[in-house]
Amino acid sequence: YTIRITGGPADEEIENGSWSYIGRLDMPDPMGAIMNPQEGISMENIFIVNVTTPETPQEMTMVVNGTSTTNITNINKTMWSGDVSKAIEVFKPYRLNISAVVRNPGPADVKGALVTFYVDGDLIGNKTLDLAANTTQNVNWEWVAPPEEKGEHDVEVRINEAGTLLEFDTGDNVMTKTIYIGEKPERPVHPVMFFSNGGLMFTLIFFASLFAFAAFVMWWRTRRGRAYYTPTQSSVMYFEGFLMVAFSLPMFYVADVLFANTEATGDPWVTSIAATALFALGFFTVLFTWRRSRKKKR
Repeated sequence: YTIRITGGPADEEIENGSWSYIGRLDMPDPMGAIMNPQEGISMENIFIVNVTTPETPQEMTMVVNGTSTTNITNINKTMWSGDVSKAIEVFKPYRLNISAVVRNPGPADVKGALVTFYVDGDLIGNKTLDLAANTTQNVNWEWVAPPEEKGEHDVEVRINEAGTLLEFDTGDNVMTKTIYIGEKPERPVHPVMFFSNGGLMFTLIFFASLFAFAAFVMWWRTRRGRAYYTPTQSSVMYFEGFLMVAFSLPMFYVADVLFANTEATGDPWVTSIAATALFALGFFTVLFTWRRSRKKKR
């Protein structure tokens, strides 16, 4: 921090004046807090102090008493002093290590290549590296983010901006990734995602099994000559089969989401197997009803 003291007799008699300060840090838990230097005197009115924050996140206050004096006694006042305070918020930052593997696929060594790091389009740092021919090197940058940066961010690492022949291990000269800083909130559940969460999924499978069993019994009784389908029964079975197929389609989508997103809720294998079983039951129910209707028309 920069402490600048203005006013008082030293401002009136600059050549014969001096400035000084005494500072302190006030906070509930001072463990690890340091103000260095804690006091000073100079013929200049500007002082630089370094503040090491305490180990515990908290609100702290830096209080500085500044004094302006002169050794000329024939003015109204030879000394003036006053306090000023500054509130400082101490927080635990988020630390993100951004890394990339850089390679030199060419036959010549590369020296002084510039690698730049961006977050949401803003430059946060850069590094230069030397890379021998046909070798790779890991380059990284630690981004220290305050609490207000919590949320989703786009990270980008660039190379070759100076025309070098280096590239990332992906074969590109720009690497991008979306990251989340802080504790990620629970992912909003799309209505279709309810299919992945037990109750509705197994309810659908239960009723699909009943539909399929009813279709099998009716087919068997018809085959044995003990019963026949009325037009209404045929239409109901046909409609039930289409419903099972329609219900299975969003479950395939859910299974794909679960396989791709490990933070999504639900078992991807159970969901995919259930979707396949439901689709198969519906398909064979429709096929059986359709073939039986064709036979009846003949």
